[in-house]
Amino acid sequence: MVKLAGDRFVWYLCLSHLIADAQSFAIAYRYVASVYQKADEAIPLPRFSDYVQFENDFVGSDGWKQCNEYWQSLIRQECGTAEFYGVPSEHGDGRIQRIKWPLGAVRSEHLRRIASTSEFSALTTQMSLSSIWTVLVSVFLHRVNGNQSQRLALPFQARPTARFKETIGSFVEVGAIVVDFDELATFQSLHGQVLRRTIDGLRYARPGTSSAEINRACPVRLNYVTAEFDSFAGFPVKTDWVHSGYGDASQSLQIQVCDFDRTGEFVLYLDVAEHVFDDQRQSWLIDQL
Repeated sequence: MVKLAGDRFVWYLCLSHLIADAQSFAIAYRYVASVYQKADEAIPLPRFSDYVQFENDFVGSDGWKQCNEYWQSLIRQECGTAEFYGVPSEHGDGRIQRIKWPLGAVRSEHLRRIASTSEFSALTTQMSLSSIWTVLVSVFLHRVNGNQSQRLALPFQARPTARFKETIGSFVEVGAIVVDFDELATFQSLHGQVLRRTIDGLRYARPGTSSAEINRACPVRLNYVTAEFDSFAGFPVKTDWVHSGYGDASQSLQIQVCDFDRTGEFVLYLDVAEHVFDDQRQSWLIDQL
């Protein structure tokens, strides 16, 4: 906890992704706020060891094998060579440059309005928005590399019970989605395709189904982050995401879409591999997106 002034503090929370996902940051944030406000009424959080036992019981089961076969079928699909403005997506040294890009109120509201229409609605508004972003990124990649199939890595929250939804730990299972294009494709038809395949992904993203093989098969990762950080025990808060300068060496581009502070405006965090995106290609990336 860093004191900047009498009424201004910074809480720096650093947790390795090995032990915590974005939702865990939000859980930790809410829990500390509750302790700060009413320490004697704070309810202890569930133990991650309970989830570990749950995952261990599932791994190796028939259901786990079915999930793995589903993901294997996606990474076996031929999707062509992934490249960005003439540079192939290749395994690098993990050096990443982060570009923080506020989308702005007008564009954000426009996307939210589209997500609320009958043509693009889903089970939840968040699912509709997530699918819209998946289509946006897929169309961008299609226009950059011309491939008729685009494969993206998508993180799924594998929190199958209400208790696990309030547990701090690493619950994310990284799956894949393949978006197929043809000459008749429209934004709406692509959204329907993505929505169906996202629902399949939710079904098969069960505990213990992630693998390095799935991750390596996807040159791009899209992460639509739903974690939010409301006021801290009544005090207003502004959230920032500090980046280390390193990331997944197998992916040339990672796109994180967030609205941590419920402002209604999306912020994009674009993590680009330095050996693929020089300054010129970073500029093209922003312009085309």
